[in-house]
Amino acid sequence: MAEKRKHRFTLKVPIDASQVEDRGTSGAVKVVVDPGCDDLKSKIVEVDRQGQGVAEFAFATQPRALRVLVGPADATEKEMLGLQTLAQNVPAARWAEQSAIELPPIQIAPYYWYWWLRWCRDFKVTGRILCPDGSPVPGAQVCAYDVDWWWWWTSSQQLGCATTDASGAFEINFRWCCGWWSRWWWRNRFWQLEPKLILVFRPYAAIDSPEFGYGGRMGMGWHKSLKSWARSKTSVPTKTR
Repeated sequence: MAEKRKHRFTLKVPIDASQVEDRGTSGAVKVVVDPGCDDLKSKIVEVDRQGQGVAEFAFATQPRALRVLVGPADATEKEMLGLQTLAQNVPAARWAEQSAIELPPIQIAPYYWYWWLRWCRDFKVTGRILCPDGSPVPGAQVCAYDVDWWWWWTSSQQLGCATTDASGAFEINFRWCCGWWSRWWWRNRFWQLEPKLILVFRPYAAIDSPEFGYGGRMGMGWHKSLKSWARSKTSVPTKTR
């Protein structure tokens, strides 16, 4: 009786991957339940030969509105929030009507199955740091970055670092994921103005026009800052998100 009172509310999420013909004898996906806060719950679901599987979640108290996400098994819970996953909402009102909910099967199309297996990968970068005379440089820190640019904005994200050994050799291992929702990707990157790119675009951009941006009007404060900097070339505008 005590165990039943501990988990009074349950959610069952059936998975249907029967449309995927080339999944092999089995496969796995991750199911994440997002209650709209940091208290994420997740389960790895192994689908059988018929492509069927189920994830079950238990709650000690009545849940609020939930968002159920299905995606690649090797993604973390937080990565699942931004990846192109399959989602289904569970309104809070349903919990007032029943304590055990079973959702309709979430069907996985071959498109998603194919890309989920390839979105997150492990990479390795190796090399050696040498002086001009060919002697090794030990104890040097080497870092790898992902660098993106959009017009005169640039964004860099550190992927990993390593220290060279006695022979100057280093090895950087990192994990990299694709398949992000565009709004999530833009929101979670730090962008800054790149002076060299501004100089390249300046002859082609209407610096003196209020319409100074791409696909829309930038804030007037930034417009004045950019215009002033482009004319003087003496200072760099401060960073922005």
